[in-house]
Amino acid sequence: MPRDEDDRHQEVLFLHPGLKFEPREPRHADVEEHAAGRRGAVVLQKGFGRFVRDGLTNAYTERPISLTRGAVIGVRDTYLRWAPESPIFPLVKYSGVALRNWQNAIVVNWCGKRFFEETSSAGLSADSAKLTSYGTANSTRGLLDGTNGAFFKDLDKNPYVHGDWKNIGRTKYNPVNFIAAALQINEGSHAPDWSAGPQWAIFDSEAVKRERIRITENSVDPQYFFKADTIEELAEKINTNPWMSHKIDPKVLAETVRTYNTYVDKGEDPDFAKPAPQFKIEKGPFYAAGTSVTLHDCYCGLHVTNDCEVLDWEGNAIAGLYAAGEVTGGSSMHGLSRGRIQAYVLGNAFKKLA
Repeated sequence: MPRDEDDRHQEVLFLHPGLKFEPREPRHADVEEHAAGRRGAVVLQKGFGRFVRDGLTNAYTERPISLTRGAVIGVRDTYLRWAPESPIFPLVKYSGVALRNWQNAIVVNWCGKRFFEETSSAGLSADSAKLTSYGTANSTRGLLDGTNGAFFKDLDKNPYVHGDWKNIGRTKYNPVNFIAAALQINEGSHAPDWSAGPQWAIFDSEAVKRERIRITENSVDPQYFFKADTIEELAEKINTNPWMSHKIDPKVLAETVRTYNTYVDKGEDPDFAKPAPQFKIEKGPFYAAGTSVTLHDCYCGLHVTNDCEVLDWEGNAIAGLYAAGEVTGGSSMHGLSRGRIQAYVLGNAFKKLA
């Protein structure tokens, strides 16, 4: 599924010609398959320990990106910017826009309240304007565990050992508190699921100029991007989003913005310690853009051999069935690099069958 030129997710199943594949019922009845979002995830309950031991999934320190703040705002899927030339762009419809410096905005929950400091959510860089390969600030990329990407950088002094559970003891603990704060129960949470609700970036027309944001019919989703002349009117528009089962009180959002503007005057944020707040949100029109936590990658998948043969639940190769790319489990690398390597492996495997 191509997204950007350098980030194409490849997944494919191969059935060798002339061989019949009959799926078998798994012995672990607690396996539940979900196909929500970009890729399917497998929930392993009773059989989970066995698959970790056998290498179906990575230890979470091997590549600790699971939940993250998205690279773009103003769309439902904030994972990264979708390129219009992608063959599935007609299904995605909107590319999203990047907010590079979070001094230009605040983030509120569906109660209309800030819940964390916006610029240091990933703990990777004090410079919130420094960009990553995703085209967004380092501070927007959050990894939902304690390592946060800061691990095994000095391999000569701190070697990484594949499959060693003690790897986590040699990593710097650097938690992603933004994501934990975004997902925690709040005043708007309610039965049956007690969700924390969506998160919204709030900014003004001056921020749009500073960020050079281009708002077009293909860049933002009208259900996740709103524009209004007043903060109160903006709150009412946010409430039309289909996931806003709890409605923002316009007065609360207006008070949140007014309070934040006083912090800019003071040069300090007593609520969440945002470093020297720089820009007020005061010149209309005002904007709200969806910036919810999103799924980055799921590393569960089919268990394969070194020749990319798919294994059954007992670890035996299924004759004639091969898999390559992100449909397979046990690899932390994705995109073209993974697809090309496994394509090479498949070529050699098929050569042996010719």
